Amino acid sequence: MLSRRPTLIVLTSLLLTLAIAALSGWVVLQMRHDALAAAHAGGHNIARLVEHDLRHNLDIYAQTLDVVARVYNEPSVRGLPLHIRKTLLLGQAAPAKGMGTLLLTNASGEVIYDLDGSLPTRLDVGLRDFFIVQRDSNSETPYLSHPFLLAGSDAGADIAMSRRLHTTDGEFSGVVAVILRLRALRDLFSGLNIGAGGTVSLHMLDGTLLMRWPDDGSTAAPQDDSVSEVARFLQARRGDFFERAADGVERWHSFRRIGSYPLIFSVTLPSRDIYAQWQLRAWTIGLLATALDLSILGLAYLLARQFRRSGEVESELREEAGTDPLTGLNNRRSFDRRAAREWARAERAGHPLALLMLDIDKFKAYNDHYGHPAGDEALKIVAHTLGEFARRPGDCAARYGGEEFVMLLADSDREHARNLAEHIRVALQAKAVPHAQGPFGVLTLSIGVASTDCVAAESLEALLEAADTALYRAKEGGRNQVVACPASQLAGAH
Repeated sequence: MLSRRPTLIVLTSLLLTLAIAALSGWVVLQMRHDALAAAHAGGHNIARLVEHDLRHNLDIYAQTLDVVARVYNEPSVRGLPLHIRKTLLLGQAAPAKGMGTLLLTNASGEVIYDLDGSLPTRLDVGLRDFFIVQRDSNSETPYLSHPFLLAGSDAGADIAMSRRLHTTDGEFSGVVAVILRLRALRDLFSGLNIGAGGTVSLHMLDGTLLMRWPDDGSTAAPQDDSVSEVARFLQARRGDFFERAADGVERWHSFRRIGSYPLIFSVTLPSRDIYAQWQLRAWTIGLLATALDLSILGLAYLLARQFRRSGEVESELREEAGTDPLTGLNNRRSFDRRAAREWARAERAGHPLALLMLDIDKFKAYNDHYGHPAGDEALKIVAHTLGEFARRPGDCAARYGGEEFVMLLADSDREHARNLAEHIRVALQAKAVPHAQGPFGVLTLSIGVASTDCVAAESLEALLEAADTALYRAKEGGRNQVVACPASQLAGAH
């Protein structure tokens, strides 16, 4: 049992290290998932808040345009003096964040009203898309323009939301438009906490970039990366994905459409930023797990080596104690001690005592043909077979020397010993261990039987000699048989 402990220790330590490695890997992967989940939650929350704020303001702009257009188109209002109409319209304009001014044009694009007086005089917007689209359409739906710069204005790039004006006959009479300051978006975006490497941006559906923060100065023209992103954005109203850009950096994008408006807000985070803390913790856990695994394996090696040394000592002690190291049976020294005790006990009690001498048939030829390792296995098979029949406390099976075995049977007469020997012989032959050089093609035993009830033996040595003589007769008689002391000697024993 002790000899198996080093292997058991090594296997247990390997299983333990594998369990630690698997658990550490699971924890690291779970932490990676948590890092991405945290980025998802943060990005989605930012996108949801900005989307809500922008949509709310755009809805106010659209409502303002609708009210102003309806008031302006009223025939009763058209007949009022200019300053009264201006005051009336100003009262309909609901204030909203980012709103610049509200203007009205005539049918040719000339600005006829600038409600807060911030625009240059004699301004013509006839070539702006927010005018052209309304002029060429009969729809009363508000239109959100592309970025533009107003002549004479130092406010930077703007966009406009416009609404068509018409006469009582339905003829186009101009537009009413709200000017939206993009710098207001910069103020909004700059207050968002997106980390050192993150960006937020607002695109139109055609890829036009309206605003990005941190600001790189390109707020009006479509960019290649922007067009690629928007192509992904258009597949759903909201979502997220990973993408490697032209600069080779992988980034995570979370996006949302701004209500029914042709706008998309997105949050972008580099993967390295998302996983920065996770990588540090993963390395820490990995190093600690590796150190622990190496410590376990090292201790297991030292312990296994110690058990191996103990096993060697135990083996030596077992040999000294009387166990044959190959077969596990008693060795000759142990057998002699046991046989002497049983002989003395049989003499005192007057009980019969029997001996079996067993020899493997043609074992030298077996060894020469199959090799010594196979010969050792054959000896083990024979020893195991003997052990199956030496079950009583007084029985003792031993390896007597080489391929020769002996079995002591306490309280056994000639017939019992002979029958047991026959069972042993049949049992070994039934195992059909191949023996190409043997007379029967399988491994067999020749067995000699002697007992005190058929041999007038005055000593244990005499009984051994009688069993050996019977064994010789079994071999001479053709092997693979049991020969017992002659029944005719029974009388001489009494």
